[in-house]
Amino acid sequence: MQQRAIDAVMRCIARYGVSKTTLDDVAREAGCARATLYRYFPNKSQLLRVAVASEVAALAGELEQIGAAAPTLDDAVVAVVTHASRRIVGHDALQFVLRCEPETLLPYLTFAAGDTFLAAAGDVVARSLLVHLPPERAARAGEWVARVAFAYLTPDGSPVDMTDERQVRELVRTFVRPGLPTEPVDPITR
Repeated sequence: MQQRAIDAVMRCIARYGVSKTTLDDVAREAGCARATLYRYFPNKSQLLRVAVASEVAALAGELEQIGAAAPTLDDAVVAVVTHASRRIVGHDALQFVLRCEPETLLPYLTFAAGDTFLAAAGDVVARSLLVHLPPERAARAGEWVARVAFAYLTPDGSPVDMTDERQVRELVRTFVRPGLPTEPVDPITR
């Protein structure tokens, strides 16, 4: 039931936005009674927290697999950035909020909260690079990759299409790779 509610709230947000989505909407979308939702989530805020955490965990798991499967550090960075960008650009609920309710996200993406967000994104990226870098270098590389990618992942006007692997590879070669550690993990000792 919990996953049905998470999927339903994402569909509702994609349709109505965060502010106009109600637990009645979510219950209807999930095909259950509102009382059933209340057994799992005491309020909309808790449902949203769980839904966001679930989305982040799913993306983090995907990125870890993608990074581990890449033959080189550069390939891992390109694959991770491209995949994450495609997920973000293709996420209907997130795109609705960015377009119509940016005030909902801005407090989490600017000033001190922005640094917290980028550090958390960097941790996710770092875990995807552990096959290619030792932990201390992966942590630094993860934050660098997250910061550069986020700077280019803007709704309009970016000179780089972050969903295009060729363009991301050029961005990695030009701006990301020079800031990454130069000593990858020895593939024989992996």
